Amino acid sequence: MNLFANSKGTGTGKMFAKASMNFNKSNFHLKNIKSLLRQLASTGNLDTTTIIKFLHKTEKMTVIAPEESEKIAKHLLDLSIKANYNSGIMSASMLVGRLYQQKGNYSSSKTMAKRVIKLASKLGDSFMLRSANILLGNTYFAQNDYD
Repeated sequence: MNLFANSKGTGTGKMFAKASMNFNKSNFHLKNIKSLLRQLASTGNLDTTTIIKFLHKTEKMTVIAPEESEKIAKHLLDLSIKANYNSGIMSASMLVGRLYQQKGNYSSSKTMAKRVIKLASKLGDSFMLRSANILLGNTYFAQNDYD
């Protein structure tokens, strides 16, 4: 799933490539995670390009460091909200929602997906709307809730 799609009204005008989840753990050491956390902690408000770069890096590390990824994604969500950066809000919300789903926190996962659905509908962002509906459906499926 490409979490870094352009959202109408953001002014970024870019589509970001799908983050590959098939990476070698030896290429992404724990020191990289700690470095990313330090970089994020040392920055105040980030510009939209930097938020997307951090989201992309965070997406890559979800497999080997889900707890750290969740912390970073939540922080990036807060920064995106402060910057009123809709694409960042939706991308970070999707990432947090997927991490919640992986942990079995289905209620929070559904809440994040519904937030993205609401914002994507408002902005007319059909890609994020589809992605959020897929997350929502997958979360219900993970709960064995088929109705």
